[in-house]
Amino acid sequence: MQTPKPSVPPFKPRTQTFSAVGSAIDQSLPQAGLSVHDGQVTRVRKTPSADPRDSNQRDVTKLSPLSNRTVRHLWSKMVSIYGHRWVTNFGDTAEHPDGSLTDAGAVWSFGLAGLDAKQVDVGITSALMGAYRWPPTLPEFRALALGIPTLARVQLVINKPDLQTDEIAAFCRLMWRFLDAHRLARADIAKATRMIADAYDYALEYRMNLGELPPAPVAAITQQPERPVRASVETAEAHAKRIRELLGMHQEADSATDPSPAGEAPTHE
Repeated sequence: MQTPKPSVPPFKPRTQTFSAVGSAIDQSLPQAGLSVHDGQVTRVRKTPSADPRDSNQRDVTKLSPLSNRTVRHLWSKMVSIYGHRWVTNFGDTAEHPDGSLTDAGAVWSFGLAGLDAKQVDVGITSALMGAYRWPPTLPEFRALALGIPTLARVQLVINKPDLQTDEIAAFCRLMWRFLDAHRLARADIAKATRMIADAYDYALEYRMNLGELPPAPVAAITQQPERPVRASVETAEAHAKRIRELLGMHQEADSATDPSPAGEAPTHE
């Protein structure tokens, strides 16, 4: 006689539970810096900010463009430095006969918004002393005017701090805000170079938007340690006697102890 098989109820998936779990996972992935695409989980690369509390970065689009007078001064100097190479790219003048800016002049005026005439002169001098064979582009000139060092210069002064100027040192401090010092110290040369290059790009973008450079650190005042004072013979004997009492030792057992100061021979009666 065969024993009847117990009936098994059909399997019913808990769709609500699975949906809740899936929804919770979908919400937690972005917080962990992950995303799901076609069933594959990938890590999202986030651009770090220099400092979440730092509101010194300004919106360049809301700043006043460079004045026509400063643009004329810039054009005159660059034509004198680069000659036909500047004229071929940007024209021999930045203004029309009626005094309005040309298309190139207007673009440069807008692209150098937020800078003053002194900073423009810094850019002109840097272009001249840098011995550039071709005139700088507008973004390159803005970086020159803001005193932003090249990546090659930054990589050089990292290994040779004696070549740092105050301006380069300030930019390097800004780069450190975008670096993980723990990972950098344990990375190989190739990875460390990439990390420094990425930090340079973040710092460059921050500075091009007129973000302020971090101030120089204030050196801590060093405190001179107090020089030890040699105890007197009486003080040393009192402490030695107290130690013997705590240890339960007798005077005869501790006769080898010499409480006299170092360098002085014990006296015997």
